Amino acid sequence: MAEGGEIREVVVGDRIIAFDGRVVKIFNGSGSSSSVRLHVGPMRAKVRRTSKDRLQVELRQERRGNWILFEVQPEERPAFEPFMAEIEASMAAAAATPEDAW
Repeated sequence: MAEGGEIREVVVGDRIIAFDGRVVKIFNGSGSSSSVRLHVGPMRAKVRRTSKDRLQVELRQERRGNWILFEVQPEERPAFEPFMAEIEASMAAAAATPEDAW
């Protein structure tokens, strides 16, 4: 898990996904300045394998309604999968923590 405010990043397609241990920030790199911020506490994640060994990833913020859907190409998986495992571990830790502690 990212400790002490250390920010980790991974590139997926035209997106940069940053994670500091509590907040996931997805920057859209397709010429748009938009980004999505999701706190691991109320966040839900679905990762599904699709055709040709790709992953379809959906990240959703329960309360605020923010969500993002993107695809991970086979060549991006070696960097993305351990990164996503860190996010999922933080989600599990946050789920075990009372909501008012976020």
